Amino acid sequence: MGFMRPGQKKQVILERRPGKPGKTFLFVEYIAAPSGYDPRKPFIEGAEVGQVKILIRAYKDQKIPETVPHLQGKPVTRRGQKFLAPAIIDDEKIEREIEELCAKKDRSQPMFEFDEHLMGEDEEDDDEKKKIVEDKIKRPLSPFQPRKKPIMMSAEDIGGAESMKKIKGQMENLSKEFEAMKFSIKEQQSKTDDKLEKAISDLIYMKFALIVTFILLLFRSLVPHG
Repeated sequence: MGFMRPGQKKQVILERRPGKPGKTFLFVEYIAAPSGYDPRKPFIEGAEVGQVKILIRAYKDQKIPETVPHLQGKPVTRRGQKFLAPAIIDDEKIEREIEELCAKKDRSQPMFEFDEHLMGEDEEDDDEKKKIVEDKIKRPLSPFQPRKKPIMMSAEDIGGAESMKKIKGQMENLSKEFEAMKFSIKEQQSKTDDKLEKAISDLIYMKFALIVTFILLLFRSLVPHG
């Protein structure tokens, strides 16, 4: 809400986007501090904080129908400091600096904005308020963004891009050749394994045949001839 002086009024304009109808409550926190206090510094002992509860009726009207006054307040004592008024009190300068910081922070997409020309005036009728709210809603939320300038590429950049493409193509060719060599080695190893397995099986068969032949020869030598 920014800074408010006693008796000052500020009207908040909200945009209710389409959705499920229902009641929406907006909680605004505030701190009441003595003159000369800079809110960018740590809280002071004895400052009063509270909340203002604002009720928004969806799809019934586009205004803030009612507000609930001070809901809760307590002194701020957590690690605070004793307030010492500065030698030169310039509240307007502090307010101006804080409001500029808040404006920069919320510039991209403001959640709400103030009707400064309605400050201190009495409430107007519903039709005029509704018209004002509709005009505010129709305004673009985000500021105009300038077009991006096209990026100009020099001849050196183009040559560098072409060399990168060549290097990339060479790397792809090397990768393909490596895969082919890997497949060939694997195929040769498979053939060698098959030959070795066949040789081992043949060796076992020959060994068995030699044993049988040796047994037959031994049997014939032991049996007497008739």
